[in-house]
Amino acid sequence: MLATAADAEAMQYVGAISFHSWGSGTPAQYEAWADVAAWLGLPLIIGEAGTDPGSYRNRTYDSYAYGLKEAWQTQDLLRHARPTASLYWQFTHDYGLARVDENGVVQPTGRLWLMKHFNNLTPQKSRVIDSASDRADVAISAFAKGDELVVHVLNTGAVRTATLAGLPAGDWRRVTTTEEAGLVESAARVNGAEPLALDLPARSLTTLVRNPVGAQP
Repeated sequence: MLATAADAEAMQYVGAISFHSWGSGTPAQYEAWADVAAWLGLPLIIGEAGTDPGSYRNRTYDSYAYGLKEAWQTQDLLRHARPTASLYWQFTHDYGLARVDENGVVQPTGRLWLMKHFNNLTPQKSRVIDSASDRADVAISAFAKGDELVVHVLNTGAVRTATLAGLPAGDWRRVTTTEEAGLVESAARVNGAEPLALDLPARSLTTLVRNPVGAQP
């Protein structure tokens, strides 16, 4: 890729940079892609986001545990690669996020609810806010678009209480997915500069949403 980047004639035909995340990478590798895109002044696209390119053979993708791995990778990609767009592989039967039962009825899986956190709750064209977790089994990412803020907290371990610092005061929506239930909504209140104590169910994804000022809750 660097040889192409150094070829001015070739680069006049390049409109974006893209890579596939199969097998996953390290934060440093993702950051290197972001740095190259910034150096060239081009958008970075995750052309295929996925964790195991061979899981279609035995349908190991069809599990909540696989969904947690996808969610973890999604957090890493968004925080470290900072892509303009990230495309999940794929919203069809191959690696499908839903199952069809014996009656032909489509049944959503836990993986669908996990994916909806990122697709439906993250503001489009938002910017990544620096965030970090001090726990090896908890990942966090944060986004802002104007005064709309979204924070995703992924807990792949046991039930715990997390302490979140730096959130603006006000009323927030809380949306949580566990293996038993998807996109369960409740309320959260941040008081002044006090850190928020957030109860995290085991193996869960919790998203905090602060809607734009003046928007209907």
